[in-house]
Amino acid sequence: MDKNAKRLFISFLIMMLSLTGCTQISGEPESDNQATSLVSEDEEDDEIEDSVPEEGTTASEYDWNEVHFNGISFWVPAEWEKDDSLGENNVLYEDTKSPDYAQFEYEINTDISSEQREDPVLLEDAVMTYDYIWVGATKGQAVLIGTRLAYKVIGTYYQDQIEYQGHVYYIPVGDFGIVRATFMHAKGGDVQSDSSCLEMMISTLKTDDGSVPDDSKDLGIADLGTLPVTLVNAEGFVVKVDSVEDTVVNISIINKSDEERTISLEDLSINGYMVEGTFNYEYGGDQRSSTNCAVEAGGEKEVELTASDLDVFGIKNIGRVGIKFYCVDSDYDEFYDSDYVLFNASEDYVAEDYATCHMSDEIVYQDDTVIITYEGIANGYVYLCVQNLKNEVIDIRGSKISVDGEFYDASARATVYPETICIMKIDNVKVSSGSSMDISFTINLNSSHYSTDNCSVNL
Repeated sequence: MDKNAKRLFISFLIMMLSLTGCTQISGEPESDNQATSLVSEDEEDDEIEDSVPEEGTTASEYDWNEVHFNGISFWVPAEWEKDDSLGENNVLYEDTKSPDYAQFEYEINTDISSEQREDPVLLEDAVMTYDYIWVGATKGQAVLIGTRLAYKVIGTYYQDQIEYQGHVYYIPVGDFGIVRATFMHAKGGDVQSDSSCLEMMISTLKTDDGSVPDDSKDLGIADLGTLPVTLVNAEGFVVKVDSVEDTVVNISIINKSDEERTISLEDLSINGYMVEGTFNYEYGGDQRSSTNCAVEAGGEKEVELTASDLDVFGIKNIGRVGIKFYCVDSDYDEFYDSDYVLFNASEDYVAEDYATCHMSDEIVYQDDTVIITYEGIANGYVYLCVQNLKNEVIDIRGSKISVDGEFYDASARATVYPETICIMKIDNVKVSSGSSMDISFTINLNSSHYSTDNCSVNL
């Protein structure tokens, strides 16, 4: 079979199923152990005891390489030909001695909800809607790959007058991603394999959280584009950002409900720097400044959002805003919790044009997640800067703090959003120029955390 024909066959695999009568499943998924034989339907549920090829099989003659692919991992014969010309998220491995092959495809599918990803019956319904695999399939069932729920389909397929027995796994990864892993064993043609390589590949199929793409994760981040934007429209409570003037963000709030509603500011960034924000508005004839802004039932309010420490970063004009907030009703029950919402003040926003402050060259710690620099001492406090290099929120804690060998009951913490730099202040320590401080950091991401060794800072 030439490659173009095979690619076309793979893309339209579902339309070529020859048998009917898919067995739908319900209830608890069976543990698959990724080990179903491809030799015959009678043997298709036999499990391979481990991931060591049986002596005398083709698989035992090959070297094997581990592959990490968008939330899954597996082993593949080194002698098989890899074809990654199908796209960044589509890879094909072909046996060089038989028509056998395996293909792995990844895509984002936000239509499959988190509930469907965690329930075998709901996952089956979602996969049936997502891909027309059911016309002619002989069996479909929910399986566990490690601790992750997946869906497996078995069927007999024909291409170029060759009969294939195929296994297709639909594996949810992250919050929005799904991998379709297809294993095809040719039962006809001039050359037939013993299927041991495909069996080995399936037996090594695992989930791999370390390779889950960022675009499959619900990172709690939303970019709304350019003003004007709507921050929230929930239960009759509407918050819009209308314009930006110099260092003031103009917000309008409409409360269409029959009770007082309040918006509370959690975090704010301006031009990529984390700052302290304040709502400024009129309430009962008085001017108020607070991180909370209440609007009476049926009322409207014009609010100015400002930041008190823009001068620290030399910010004179606002180009890009990031905001995190929540809304409560008159009983202080939360009815809306926002993502970290980003928007631009103008269509021609360029980050470099607003980069008014730069981190020092005195690096305390650096990896592919964060850069932490020493910025100096002021009023007895030690100031560090933290830059987030990831596209997700990072929480950083500093602990085990000592100055000139003397340990202090002190700590520091910073929540740093994507594209931002944040100041971390260390207090409750006695410091002076010329001292030496040691500190370690715990860095928390959405799905992982780690701690650093002690880092030394010459003050």
